[in-house]
Amino acid sequence: MMHLIATLRRGLMMLAFLSAAGAMAQPLGHAEGGVVQPPIPDSRFPSYVDFEGAWDRPNGNYAIVNGVVSTREAPFFGAGFFRPRMRSWGALVAWNSREPNRYGQEYLLLTLSAGRENYVTNLLHWVGLEHQHTACCGIAGAYGPLNKAVSDTYGRTPSGYDLGVWQFIAGAVYGRCGRQVFVDGVWGKVSTECKDWPTNLSYTTFGAYRERASLAHPYRGGLRDWAVVSGVPSTGELVRMRNGEDPRAIWGARVWGAWHFTTDPASGAQEPDVSGGGHHLTYAARNDSVALPTLVKAR
Repeated sequence: MMHLIATLRRGLMMLAFLSAAGAMAQPLGHAEGGVVQPPIPDSRFPSYVDFEGAWDRPNGNYAIVNGVVSTREAPFFGAGFFRPRMRSWGALVAWNSREPNRYGQEYLLLTLSAGRENYVTNLLHWVGLEHQHTACCGIAGAYGPLNKAVSDTYGRTPSGYDLGVWQFIAGAVYGRCGRQVFVDGVWGKVSTECKDWPTNLSYTTFGAYRERASLAHPYRGGLRDWAVVSGVPSTGELVRMRNGEDPRAIWGARVWGAWHFTTDPASGAQEPDVSGGGHHLTYAARNDSVALPTLVKAR
């Protein structure tokens, strides 16, 4: 009898182990689709910071802070509001490496697409000095397209985002094997393509990402009320932020940084981190021939 009980216990322990291992093997993420949220009126954000960039030229402006939410593999996300003025490969938020490794410089970034989809890119490895070649990046289509309900409900273009309209977006990085985008209540597909976690992540940028001493894929349009948060967001939490709730009230100490984007860059003042984390943003431009971002005020 004792032998039978011991055998049963070992069997139960093995089942528990296999169950846990299977759960760990399942990629994090949400089912594609969701409930499309109502449009955001311009009156909600009477003032905001507007960035001037063109993705196909190394010009533009951006906001930067030394530091990233995590230097090791761990889930995190960036979320906020954007109002694009140009359909392009503009980067909304990026986590950048300061120095290239043996593959080249690496990034994790949330960027718009000039084509059909919004998506979180995987890792961009810049290779060579003669030309910049994306040796490793997300496969087209792996992150979307967004649920067709977005375009069906509000007559949106197939890209999933509109020009001159405020939209809420979140880019969730679950780890080296998972990324996913959320736009106005709708989740895109989870990318489960595995890549090495980038090394030397050291600073966070909005409006573009840094490629060595240069600027890449600058975004043209407005930003307002962004947060970078550790962990995995729920759909309900993101909807709460979209509805105007303070990220600190939603995620508490998980908030690494939060910014309203209501400071005038021309004043020379930093955009304060309202989370209390001290990660204040500095506004900058590609060079002296490019102006700083501008503060759009209510008329």
